[in-house]
Amino acid sequence: MDLIGACRKNGWTAYGMVGREPPNSGGQERPQQPDAAFISYEHWVAYQSDGGFGIRAGRFMPAYGVRFSDHTAYSRIYLDFDRNDQVYGLEVSDTMGPSLCR
Repeated sequence: MDLIGACRKNGWTAYGMVGREPPNSGGQERPQQPDAAFISYEHWVAYQSDGGFGIRAGRFMPAYGVRFSDHTAYSRIYLDFDRNDQVYGLEVSDTMGPSLCR
């Protein structure tokens, strides 16, 4: 079970997610865990201006290609983006024209 929370005010958004990491789920860069542990997969702070400029900093999944729910998809697995690959980073964006969220 995961706990997810977000707060938005005056263009600022704070987001966090904490959950239980199953045992033996370590990736290539992390050692395997003998017992389950709690981990925060994503946590970040973002600002979106009325003009479309945005910035986000924290731990999140890097933007790459099409984000299918299937994390073992060919477009991600051979580039080591297949599971638990959130990174600490800074993202800058600009939205131009109308946009659609689904």
